[in-house]
Amino acid sequence: MLQDDVDGAIVEQQEAVRLDPTLAKAHFNLGNALSRKEGCEPALKAFQEAVRLAPQMAVAHSRFADLLAAAERYDEAIAEYRQALNLDPKSVQTWINLGANLYIRALTEKSRHAAEAAKEAFEQAHKLDPHNKDAAGFLHDVNKTLRPRSPFV
Repeated sequence: MLQDDVDGAIVEQQEAVRLDPTLAKAHFNLGNALSRKEGCEPALKAFQEAVRLAPQMAVAHSRFADLLAAAERYDEAIAEYRQALNLDPKSVQTWINLGANLYIRALTEKSRHAAEAAKEAFEQAHKLDPHNKDAAGFLHDVNKTLRPRSPFV
């Protein structure tokens, strides 16, 4: 997307929010536009408002989680991915993203429990889409981590 297009999208969505601040889709679209230009914080606020206004909007929870993860707020991201999956349990990408965040937790905290939870998420993604290379690759990596001689007890 060209920079002018991003700027125009931001202005357009800010106007939509101004005209109807209760319109979750406008906050969601604003969050997407802001995430392309302004970084995480302004976009996080827009997505947070989108999920507040439309708690049933799985994609808003998922995008909010993506930005929380980018801001290294992994626990919050994991909670939002789980909420998204409660609403849309067939989202392969959300299962992969949940697993990736759990795997980060597993590696940074040397947590076998988090690694096992990551494995479950990757297995679910792989079950939904057996040809997904990301799911297969992450599943391979987490299985190596869970081997008996890994640093996880």
